[in-house]
Amino acid sequence: MKPISLKITAFGSYAKTVYIPFEKFNGLYLITGDTGAGKTTIFDAITFALYGEPSGKIRENSMLRSDYADNFTKTEIIFEFLYNNEVYKIERNPQYLRAKQKGEGFTKESANAVFTYPNGKVITGFLNVTQEVIKIMGIDKNQFSQIAMIAQGDFLSLILANTTERSTIFRKIFNTEKIQIFQQNIKKAYLDNLKILEQKKQTVNHYLMQIDCNGNENIYIRKEIENQNIYSVKDVILELEKILNIDEKEFEKIENIICDLNEIIEQISIKYQKAKEKETILSYLEKENKKLCDLNENKILIKKALSEINPCEIERLIEKKTRLKSNLYLYDDFEQLKDDYENGKNKYELIKKEIEVLNQKNEMLDTNIKEREQFINNTQNLEVELEKLKSEQLIIDKKSQDLKDIKKHYENTVALYKNKISVEKEWELTDKDYKQKRDKLTQYEAIFYAQQAGMLSKNLKEGEPCPVCGSKSHPKLAQLVDENITQEILKNAREQEQKATEKFSKITQQLTAIKTSYENSKEYMENLANKIFGQERGKIADEIQKAIKEINLKNINQKIINFSKQIEKREKFEHENKKYKQEFENICNKQKSLQIESEKYNEKLYGITENMEKLSKRLEFSSKESAIQNINIISQKINSLTEKLNIFQEDIKKCEQDIIKQKTIIENLEKQLENQSDNNLEDIQEEYNNLKNKRKILQEKNKIVSNRISKNKNTLDNIKKYLKEFENQDKFCTMVKILSDTANGEISKKKLTFENYILAFYFERVVNAANERFNQMTSGQYMLIRREDALNARSQGGLELDVIDYHTGKIRSIRTLSGGESFKASLSLALGLSDVVQRSAGGVQIDTMFIDEGFGSLDEKSLDSAMNVLEKLVDGNMQIGIISHVGELKNRINNKIIVKKIGNGSDLNVQI
Repeated sequence: MKPISLKITAFGSYAKTVYIPFEKFNGLYLITGDTGAGKTTIFDAITFALYGEPSGKIRENSMLRSDYADNFTKTEIIFEFLYNNEVYKIERNPQYLRAKQKGEGFTKESANAVFTYPNGKVITGFLNVTQEVIKIMGIDKNQFSQIAMIAQGDFLSLILANTTERSTIFRKIFNTEKIQIFQQNIKKAYLDNLKILEQKKQTVNHYLMQIDCNGNENIYIRKEIENQNIYSVKDVILELEKILNIDEKEFEKIENIICDLNEIIEQISIKYQKAKEKETILSYLEKENKKLCDLNENKILIKKALSEINPCEIERLIEKKTRLKSNLYLYDDFEQLKDDYENGKNKYELIKKEIEVLNQKNEMLDTNIKEREQFINNTQNLEVELEKLKSEQLIIDKKSQDLKDIKKHYENTVALYKNKISVEKEWELTDKDYKQKRDKLTQYEAIFYAQQAGMLSKNLKEGEPCPVCGSKSHPKLAQLVDENITQEILKNAREQEQKATEKFSKITQQLTAIKTSYENSKEYMENLANKIFGQERGKIADEIQKAIKEINLKNINQKIINFSKQIEKREKFEHENKKYKQEFENICNKQKSLQIESEKYNEKLYGITENMEKLSKRLEFSSKESAIQNINIISQKINSLTEKLNIFQEDIKKCEQDIIKQKTIIENLEKQLENQSDNNLEDIQEEYNNLKNKRKILQEKNKIVSNRISKNKNTLDNIKKYLKEFENQDKFCTMVKILSDTANGEISKKKLTFENYILAFYFERVVNAANERFNQMTSGQYMLIRREDALNARSQGGLELDVIDYHTGKIRSIRTLSGGESFKASLSLALGLSDVVQRSAGGVQIDTMFIDEGFGSLDEKSLDSAMNVLEKLVDGNMQIGIISHVGELKNRINNKIIVKKIGNGSDLNVQI
């Protein structure tokens, strides 16, 4: 991918449109300008155009719109680039708030993108375009940032990182997360299976505790159960099988005894049944004799009741009932007249009430019509007053929006100032700590090297060669120093100095950024205040409060609302009055119709009243219900007397039949007693109960033995089953542990995990590619090498970095390089990493690169070496943009993008 052109509008610090013709750059070009003006924003814009995200993670997409842009300028990136000799174009904008095209206020502008192919094909949609770019270029946003952007801070941390830190960095670059997940999963699998193994052991022990030893008879089993030794369970199984054999023999013996008892009980049961049968017959005979006596007495009572019923009374009642039933229709006629009267009366009353309601409604309508006409006459001039208020409101809204803007920037500036003061204090403390640790390290190094020289000179003899320089003459020997500085003390001092350096660098960068933000915010706020309040103004805070107070005093919004409501109310009243007048007229017509209907119902009621008086004189009872009730009472008397007569006659007949049957039953029972024996029921019962109790005791004993056998058999089966599962799980755990230890580097002396083994392969390729530049930039003095062993037995190894110094022939830590040497190593490693990532990404073609800062730490010779390396890179038709303030680079590089701050954001100028 090679940029052709970039157009940035209202993005980041650029409020207006800026254009960069990358196609005119041939090789190296410089991006320079004010701190915080927006140099790195150029790379952010390219990354956002391609992938919909800026290169860093500091801001979200919704924050990409320039704070300096006016409300009507659209935030947009237009980027053209060359890939595989074909031109592609992307237009993309983030989500942000923009001014409404109609009316006041703001609306949300949705994120969108348009991707145009060389053949004119177009892809739209924010995510669709990102996926299409990844498909064409073969790399995602993170890989592109790693290949195309070299930032000093990032790669300095990369060369100083230990294996764990470097694994985290390379894991994302070379996509080895799946290998790390595999390591974690296999270790988790081992721990999970270890838990399962313990659960199976506990299951076996659980069933061991369920063994029923019939008390404490088997001391061996009890002892093994208490020890819970899983590997002696097979011996317990043998003992349990012996117990089962003993219990089964005892169960069989008791069963035989119970069978003999059952035969004896059966014989006694037969005798008992015969004796009990005789007792039952005697009891029945006594009851049946009593029933015969009761039947004879009942026959006498029925005959007496039958003689008391008179047949003539029944005939008289039937005659009266017939007469009453023939006059029942008169009651229905009378009730119909009553209903007609009530219905007529109700309708007459309803008409009267309806007339009354209509009178009240007309009075209310008349009142409402008069009130609304008065309001309509009083509100004829409201529209003119409303237009005046709206004109005044537009002026106040504009001033109110300006006050909100300046208040927001004022509060932001105050917050930035407080933050700046806080960070300045922290910077002073950090600077003091850094200088103390730097001086301490310098002091310890001088003492340490003096000690080494003194120890070496102690054994030198005149005429014998020095092991360092080879000279046989030793005119001035180094002296031993009194103070003892060990390598461990020196190492700790270096680590402390390194931490202090990193902390000082970080707080310095933070302070610079905060100062820049504060000055920009302050300048913008002053300009905005002059625009709103004029040059002759007081303090900004006082002016803001004064203006807000003035606006609050003019409560125009409420007046506009009140006037609008009154106009709406007037229009509503005009509409309602038309409806009310029509309704008033309709009610008057209805009242006349109801009055005529009322008079008709009054005449009808008078005629019904006369008919009712004539009919009431012929009625014997007050109502038809009373007449029917009397008829029913007479019917009940007739039925009752007739029923009693029939019942008594039937009862006498049935009673005589029952007496004959009862005498037959008594005769049969007396014959059955003639053949019964004289066995004693109580003696037989006692013998029978004794034998049953004996059998019950034996059955309960055998039940205990049977339950123990069943329980122990079930327990034995479970013990065998779960012991087998435990043995299989034990073998599986051993296998998984070996695999987990191997994958996680826990059996190797080098402490090399499977993932780090893969990463070490890539790291070797990165180091080899880096040395092609590093060796050249250091004039052949240094070469980077990968340290294979871990620093100690507890840490992971395989990704540590050392350096060979060919001037001394020794290997030393990468941390011992100076600032300029570290930048060369960082740049070389970054270029090497870029080469390897492009190759590993399947032939990805990225013909552009940005290098952010770092050249300020190089001397003139080192700068020449670094520039020679970069110039060789651009010989292959590659573009490299260097983001830097170094003055020497401005003289050496002709093509420049100069970024500068202006009053409302940033601008840039392209020099070719």
